[in-house]
Amino acid sequence: MTLDCAWLRDTLAYDCCPVKTVKTVKTVNGEPALEIGTPFSFADGTAIVFYLIEQGAHLLISDNGDTLFHLNSVGLDPFNKRRESAIRNTLLPFGVSLESSGEIRSLAPTERAQHAVAICISSVLAVAEQERGWLGVPEVVNNFSDEVEHDLRLWKPRQQPVRYPKIKGISKHEYTFDFMLAGELVDVISPSHQATGGLMRKLGDVLSAPGERPKIRVVIDDRDDFERAETEKQIIGSMASAMLFSSLKKVAGQATIH
Repeated sequence: MTLDCAWLRDTLAYDCCPVKTVKTVKTVNGEPALEIGTPFSFADGTAIVFYLIEQGAHLLISDNGDTLFHLNSVGLDPFNKRRESAIRNTLLPFGVSLESSGEIRSLAPTERAQHAVAICISSVLAVAEQERGWLGVPEVVNNFSDEVEHDLRLWKPRQQPVRYPKIKGISKHEYTFDFMLAGELVDVISPSHQATGGLMRKLGDVLSAPGERPKIRVVIDDRDDFERAETEKQIIGSMASAMLFSSLKKVAGQATIH
């Protein structure tokens, strides 16, 4: 077997990048690996990725420590004893291990690669779901995103919003936004201190990256708590264009009149 992107796409149907050709990305142990891009992300839009390392007749599947790094970046200390224990308990049913390096990994025979990668993805998605609980991100955010998309289409009918655009920050971590509309990245959030804190770290990383500075807009849900949403808007507005959902609905309504 040749562990390359062609094999990966044929076997797993995921996007792929050979890490050894990307000088800024290395596994925690410095091993040559294939980076798997998945369509999944954490609560703040950070992409969930995995790395495949060939070890004889087996494949080592690793998150390269990215999951714990992400949790730490949004203010959730993963090495707090209670939280680390909770993470280990979340991973336990999937049969994957959490190493002392902070790496989530699994070793599987090459012929079981498809199943093993699916299990590893499921394990990190379980941690991502736990993260949402720790951050207090409600399930209604997903429905809110659909409502925002509807109003974006009304606001700028000649432009089609693109779902889940990705962009890398100065840390080389890849982030996912909810939409791209007319050259502007758009994220939607609920009005909470935790959600804003995670978003500000994400914005800081993305806006500090070299190259042309991206345009970013954040839509804040103000349906249940206008005062809290207005407060979060002022904070987010220091780094990106911020608007309340009620304001978006207003401009969307005006667009349909003209």
